[in-house]
Amino acid sequence: LTRSLILGNPNCPPTNFTSDPWNQAILITPHHAVRMKWNSMMACSRCNEKGIQLFTCPCIDTIGTCELTKEERILVATKWKGRQSGNPNMRAGLSKEIKLAIGMEVMVTFNISMNIDITNRARGEVVEIVMDPREDRYTENDLAIKLHYPPSYVLVRMKHTKA
Repeated sequence: LTRSLILGNPNCPPTNFTSDPWNQAILITPHHAVRMKWNSMMACSRCNEKGIQLFTCPCIDTIGTCELTKEERILVATKWKGRQSGNPNMRAGLSKEIKLAIGMEVMVTFNISMNIDITNRARGEVVEIVMDPREDRYTENDLAIKLHYPPSYVLVRMKHTKA
Protein backbone atom coordinates (compact mmCIF):
# COMPACT_ATOMS: atom_id res chain seq x y z
CA LEU A 1 0.00 0.00 0.00
CA THR A 2 2.70 2.50 0.97
CA ARG A 3 4.65 1.90 -2.24
CA SER A 4 1.56 2.86 -4.26
CA LEU A 5 1.82 6.37 -2.75
CA ILE A 6 5.32 7.00 -4.09
CA LEU A 7 5.26 9.76 -6.69
CA GLY A 8 6.24 8.31 -10.04
CA ASN A 9 4.72 4.92 -9.24
CA PRO A 10 2.12 4.10 -11.96
CA ASN A 11 -0.35 3.08 -9.19
CA CYS A 12 0.02 6.41 -7.35
CA PRO A 13 -3.26 8.37 -7.38
CA PRO A 14 -3.23 11.75 -9.19
CA THR A 15 -1.34 14.31 -7.12
CA ASN A 16 -2.21 18.02 -7.21
CA PHE A 17 0.11 19.94 -4.85
CA THR A 18 -2.10 23.05 -5.00
CA SER A 19 -5.17 21.45 -3.39
CA ASP A 20 -6.03 19.59 -0.18
CA PRO A 21 -4.63 17.42 1.23
CA TRP A 22 -1.39 17.80 -0.75
CA ASN A 23 -0.95 21.54 -0.16
CA GLN A 24 -0.70 20.75 3.58
CA ALA A 25 1.63 17.76 3.13
CA ILE A 26 4.72 17.32 5.25
CA LEU A 27 7.77 15.84 3.57
CA ILE A 28 9.33 12.94 5.42
CA THR A 29 12.74 12.00 4.07
CA PRO A 30 16.13 11.07 5.48
CA HIS A 31 17.77 13.17 2.78
CA HIS A 32 18.70 16.58 4.20
CA ALA A 33 19.22 18.25 0.81
CA VAL A 34 15.75 17.19 -0.42
CA ARG A 35 14.13 18.40 2.80
CA MET A 36 15.91 21.79 2.58
CA LYS A 37 14.79 22.29 -1.03
CA TRP A 38 11.20 21.25 -0.16
CA ASN A 39 11.07 23.64 2.81
CA SER A 40 12.36 26.52 0.71
CA MET A 41 9.91 25.91 -2.14
CA MET A 42 6.93 25.44 0.22
CA ALA A 43 7.81 28.65 2.09
CA CYS A 44 7.88 30.61 -1.19
CA SER A 45 4.68 28.97 -2.45
CA ARG A 46 2.65 29.55 0.74
CA CYS A 47 3.83 33.14 1.15
CA ASN A 48 2.95 33.88 -2.47
CA GLU A 49 -0.43 32.20 -2.12
CA LYS A 50 -1.33 34.10 1.09
CA GLY A 51 0.39 37.42 0.30
CA ILE A 52 2.70 37.11 3.32
CA GLN A 53 6.17 38.62 3.47
CA LEU A 54 9.00 36.11 3.11
CA PHE A 55 12.33 37.06 4.67
CA THR A 56 15.57 35.51 3.48
CA CYS A 57 17.90 35.77 6.45
CA PRO A 58 21.66 35.26 6.51
CA CYS A 59 23.04 32.78 9.02
CA ILE A 60 26.02 34.22 10.83
CA ASP A 61 28.21 32.05 13.05
CA THR A 62 29.12 33.38 16.49
CA ILE A 63 30.54 32.10 19.74
CA GLY A 64 28.19 33.54 22.34
CA THR A 65 27.81 37.17 21.26
CA CYS A 66 31.25 37.42 19.63
CA GLU A 67 31.80 37.18 15.91
CA LEU A 68 34.22 34.51 14.78
CA THR A 69 37.84 35.38 14.11
CA LYS A 70 39.19 34.94 10.60
CA GLU A 71 40.74 31.60 11.57
CA GLU A 72 37.48 30.37 13.15
CA ARG A 73 35.49 31.39 10.04
CA ILE A 74 37.90 29.40 7.86
CA LEU A 75 37.53 26.34 10.12
CA VAL A 76 33.71 26.56 10.00
CA ALA A 77 33.66 27.17 6.25
CA THR A 78 35.87 24.16 5.57
CA LYS A 79 34.16 21.78 8.03
CA TRP A 80 32.10 19.77 5.58
CA LYS A 81 29.65 17.12 6.60
CA GLY A 82 29.59 13.89 4.64
CA ARG A 83 28.50 13.97 1.02
CA GLN A 84 27.51 17.66 1.13
CA SER A 85 31.15 18.71 0.79
CA GLY A 86 30.63 19.67 -2.85
CA ASN A 87 27.87 22.17 -2.05
CA PRO A 88 29.28 25.68 -1.36
CA ASN A 89 25.96 26.77 0.17
CA MET A 90 26.25 24.26 3.02
CA ARG A 91 28.64 24.35 5.97
CA ALA A 92 28.66 21.23 8.14
CA GLY A 93 25.07 20.63 7.04
CA LEU A 94 23.94 24.18 7.86
CA SER A 95 22.60 26.68 5.35
CA LYS A 96 24.16 30.07 4.70
CA GLU A 97 20.62 31.52 4.79
CA ILE A 98 17.12 30.56 5.86
CA LYS A 99 13.65 31.70 4.93
CA LEU A 100 11.23 32.99 7.59
CA ALA A 101 7.64 34.24 7.53
CA ILE A 102 4.97 35.03 10.08
CA GLY A 103 2.73 31.96 10.33
CA MET A 104 5.44 29.60 9.07
CA GLU A 105 5.47 26.21 10.75
CA VAL A 106 8.84 25.30 12.23
CA MET A 107 10.32 22.21 13.86
CA VAL A 108 12.99 21.92 16.56
CA THR A 109 15.86 19.75 15.27
CA PHE A 110 17.73 19.19 18.54
CA ASN A 111 16.85 19.12 22.23
CA ILE A 112 16.73 22.61 23.74
CA SER A 113 14.86 22.00 27.00
CA MET A 114 13.52 18.57 27.84
CA ASN A 115 11.84 19.93 31.01
CA ILE A 116 9.32 21.92 28.96
CA ASP A 117 9.21 19.68 25.87
CA ILE A 118 11.19 21.89 23.49
CA THR A 119 12.86 18.86 22.02
CA ASN A 120 13.76 17.32 18.70
CA ARG A 121 10.65 17.19 16.44
CA ALA A 122 8.59 19.63 18.56
CA ARG A 123 6.57 21.92 16.29
CA GLY A 124 5.59 25.55 16.48
CA GLU A 125 4.58 28.59 14.46
CA VAL A 126 6.50 31.83 13.88
CA VAL A 127 4.44 34.63 15.46
CA GLU A 128 6.86 37.56 15.31
CA ILE A 129 10.15 38.47 13.63
CA VAL A 130 12.03 41.38 15.18
CA MET A 131 14.57 42.88 12.80
CA ASP A 132 18.12 43.88 13.62
CA PRO A 133 18.19 47.68 14.15
CA ARG A 134 20.84 47.99 11.40
CA GLU A 135 18.48 46.46 8.84
CA ASP A 136 17.28 48.62 5.94
CA ARG A 137 13.64 49.59 5.98
CA TYR A 138 11.16 47.82 3.73
CA THR A 139 7.51 48.39 2.97
CA GLU A 140 4.47 46.23 3.69
CA ASN A 141 4.12 45.78 -0.09
CA ASP A 142 7.50 44.05 -0.37
CA LEU A 143 6.70 40.32 -0.39
CA ALA A 144 10.24 38.93 -0.80
CA ILE A 145 12.83 40.63 1.40
CA LYS A 146 16.51 39.70 1.54
CA LEU A 147 17.92 40.77 4.90
CA HIS A 148 21.52 41.88 5.46
CA TYR A 149 21.56 40.79 9.11
CA PRO A 150 19.90 37.95 11.02
CA PRO A 151 16.78 39.05 12.94
CA SER A 152 17.37 40.18 16.53
CA TYR A 153 14.99 37.39 17.49
CA VAL A 154 12.14 35.24 16.23
CA LEU A 155 9.20 34.41 18.49
CA VAL A 156 7.74 30.94 18.03
CA ARG A 157 4.55 29.66 19.64
CA MET A 158 5.14 25.99 20.38
CA LYS A 159 2.18 23.67 19.84
CA HIS A 160 2.71 21.32 22.79
CA THR A 161 4.91 22.26 25.73
CA LYS A 162 4.80 21.98 29.49
CA ALA A 163 5.47 25.72 29.87
